[in-house]
Amino acid sequence: MDQKEAPATDPAAEAKSDEQPARGVEVYDFRNPNRLSREQLRKIEFLHTSFAKRLGMVLAGLLRESVGVEVEEVKEMHYSEMVDSVSVPGATFTFKVEPFEGMGILDIDLILAFSLVDRLFGGAGEPLPEERELTTIEQNVVGKIASKILREVDAAWKRQAEVAFTSPEFVPSLEFVHSVGSNESVVWVRLAIQTAKVNAHISLGYHYLTCESVFKLAAKAPEAAGGKPDKGNAERVMAVVPLEVSARLPVSNIRFEELMNLDAGDVLVLDSRVSDEVVVSVGQKRIFAGRPGRSRGNLAVKVTRVFREGGAEDESS
Repeated sequence: MDQKEAPATDPAAEAKSDEQPARGVEVYDFRNPNRLSREQLRKIEFLHTSFAKRLGMVLAGLLRESVGVEVEEVKEMHYSEMVDSVSVPGATFTFKVEPFEGMGILDIDLILAFSLVDRLFGGAGEPLPEERELTTIEQNVVGKIASKILREVDAAWKRQAEVAFTSPEFVPSLEFVHSVGSNESVVWVRLAIQTAKVNAHISLGYHYLTCESVFKLAAKAPEAAGGKPDKGNAERVMAVVPLEVSARLPVSNIRFEELMNLDAGDVLVLDSRVSDEVVVSVGQKRIFAGRPGRSRGNLAVKVTRVFREGGAEDESS
């Protein structure tokens, strides 16, 4: 009776299958363990997603064009890896998160830094064709932009705990900064910046102890409050929440024929005097009464009365 031969196996395929971990299993390096949990890294990503929206508004105001910003990467790495990730020459700044120890890093791609400098000096926001070191004047200009960026980062982190970001200090290279050991863990946050002329990145690096301390402080805050509303949080919300304020001129009645005959330069007379008050509303609530005028070249309203009880605005106002 003939025996069937077993199918031949490929040694290379067997070796490859042995090397691949089973599905759902992750490789863990016991020599270099992660200091922060996945939940903490997710919180950091969430904070910077909120920060990215504010950063887009800041950069759009500086470049006077639409700017897209999104969180591209959030991961933990060694300080030496972060140093290798930062280009030299570059626009790199250090800062601290008080009251904690440890240093933070803010790195702005040179292509974006030069575009911002060109725009602020009256240009079209064109990046330089070749990268070079920032001059002393350019360092000061980019430093002010870095301060604006860190103010938005500060506001994002304040949602977790009461912290304060110090003013940024320019550094020509992270190799000159020795306050962090090369094997110390840092959290690296990389944001993609896209404009009509530039595709670049802004990156932030935090010492892991700083992030860990912030989360511990945030965990203690509800316990210290004893379940009562946090007045500090309420004040911070009041400081950053935008409100739409409108000042409405009195209405006027005209015939449809007059409306159709209106042309550029014609004067439409309202049913009120120049000295009459206008109503200043927030949403549909009457808040103030005031008189229109000018302030520093802009239209303005001087508040003359306050409607203490608010209330829905009348059609006649």
